[in-house]
Amino acid sequence: MLDCLGNWCCTNRLTVSGEKSKVIHFRNPAVAISTVNFHCGDISLETVKVYRYLGLVLNEHLDYHFTAKCVAKSAGRALGLVIAKAKHLGGMDYNVFKQLYDSLVLPVISYGAAVWGLQEYASINAVQNRAGRYFLGVGRYTPTDSVLGDLGWLPVGISQKTSAIRQWQKLKALTNSRLNRRVFLWSEKCAAKNCKNWNFKMLQLFVSCNIDIASINVLHRNLPNNIVSILFEHFISAWEIRIRSNTGKLRTYKSFKHEYQLEDYVSTPMLRCYKSCFAKFRSGVAPIRIETGRYERLSVEERVCPMCNESVEDELHVLLHCSVYDDLRHSMYNDVELFMPIFPILSDVDKFSVLFSHKNCILPCAKTCFLILQRRSWLFYK
Repeated sequence: MLDCLGNWCCTNRLTVSGEKSKVIHFRNPAVAISTVNFHCGDISLETVKVYRYLGLVLNEHLDYHFTAKCVAKSAGRALGLVIAKAKHLGGMDYNVFKQLYDSLVLPVISYGAAVWGLQEYASINAVQNRAGRYFLGVGRYTPTDSVLGDLGWLPVGISQKTSAIRQWQKLKALTNSRLNRRVFLWSEKCAAKNCKNWNFKMLQLFVSCNIDIASINVLHRNLPNNIVSILFEHFISAWEIRIRSNTGKLRTYKSFKHEYQLEDYVSTPMLRCYKSCFAKFRSGVAPIRIETGRYERLSVEERVCPMCNESVEDELHVLLHCSVYDDLRHSMYNDVELFMPIFPILSDVDKFSVLFSHKNCILPCAKTCFLILQRRSWLFYK
């Protein structure tokens, strides 16, 4: 084939670039690399271990984790530009940030996903998690379940599988005269447990969604959307189980968070510092003793409030009981009682749930969270 290409180039007075043209031997790690020297005309072609084809980086073992990491690096740079612009503007509305993320970052994350996107990759998920954490103003150790739970975003892994499903449909629709159609049919025939190729993984995806491709119209335009709905339902069910069983940072979060959806506070216009403190209290990562004590390996009982020394300094104590913040709490209660007169007689758990779930409490509670952490920092570190 290379000889034919070389002769054609010679006849048409063209040359092949030796710098851009490479040879890569795709092989199993147990198979020795080829020792053949490849030439195209008079040009010797270098054998490489990694090659970029149409922007997609492939290594000699077709390890898609390697490919996904390269995609994630590119997406990380795109996200960095969005974040830099948000910082330059002094903040950004949620709808604007989401539009920029969907337009500039998500397409980079999804590039080539029809080939490599049939499994989860930590490097790819990290890009989406970083975007969510930045907008909410929380740290890297904030539980992913609370970040995605408050944003209500579709997991990027499901978007990857959607690209693969659409590619599968395109290959199904091709005529047998097309070369890629014949390769697809050969791959489909070889698909088995001892040959876990792309077609095998696609069939596994359909099985996981309880879809019998023999009894449905595989070319129906709604098939990808139907599968996305099924996968999203599976994800939400797993998310709910993780939330309910969490006894760590999400100990209070699960008391008021019951649905995977965009929360009102995320899209409510407010100072970034208010939103950040509000999100930290919700997610159980506010810099108070219940959280900071874990880094000193203290038991929960030992994480006593350094302000009043009365009980463990958790979110409920700080927001509802600590005497150091009585004036701040009183101001917040006055605002809440305007629309909920029975608020003072509610139990502590119900009060906490109302403060972090009722849309009318967002601004007064967020402001109070910020002022509490500001005062605590001043008193504790002065």
